Amino acid sequence: VDDSGYAFIEHHSGDNIHIADLSDPSNPSYGGSFGNMAQYCHDIYTRNNIAYVSEGWAYQFGIYDISDLNAITQLATISTPDMGYAHNAWPNDAGTHLITTEETVDKTIKIWDISNLNDIYVAGEYLGENALAHNVHVKNDLVYISHYSVGIKIIDVFDPSDPIEVAAYDTYPQDNGSGYVGCWGAYPFASSNMIYAS
Repeated sequence: VDDSGYAFIEHHSGDNIHIADLSDPSNPSYGGSFGNMAQYCHDIYTRNNIAYVSEGWAYQFGIYDISDLNAITQLATISTPDMGYAHNAWPNDAGTHLITTEETVDKTIKIWDISNLNDIYVAGEYLGENALAHNVHVKNDLVYISHYSVGIKIIDVFDPSDPIEVAAYDTYPQDNGSGYVGCWGAYPFASSNMIYAS
């Protein structure tokens, strides 16, 4: 749900993104749909009238202008190298870089320079020792990663070309292998300054 009072719901009956108008929360109404209809969407994040869509098996991340929900336009497409699964994407606070995950063993977290949407490139990469990352959230140039069996990883991307791990907490010490176990989410936006891990 964004500040405009709309919810953007991914992977609904193959239509990719459905828009729900929540102006009457007890009676939400259909507000349209958009995205890559050929492949389902796995994740979406919206901010400042821009939607960052992780388009799963389409092997791409889409960036959309959603300022007019009746005329949504795609601003850019980022194809994952080697057909990586487009799992999760989150921009830095300045909106100049997009951090993405592919939820596949040995696929790095990529820091894309999106300051020029006509010339998008990988500025930096990171991957923890278990070689399997799930999701990222970004706050104040820090990337909070749910990194499966090694728990929460936090990297500093002030210099996107040189991401530096600054903190970690192993939420699943009984297994440090590379399986899909352990930390699936790391939420850093609570007003209490707590980080919540699932």
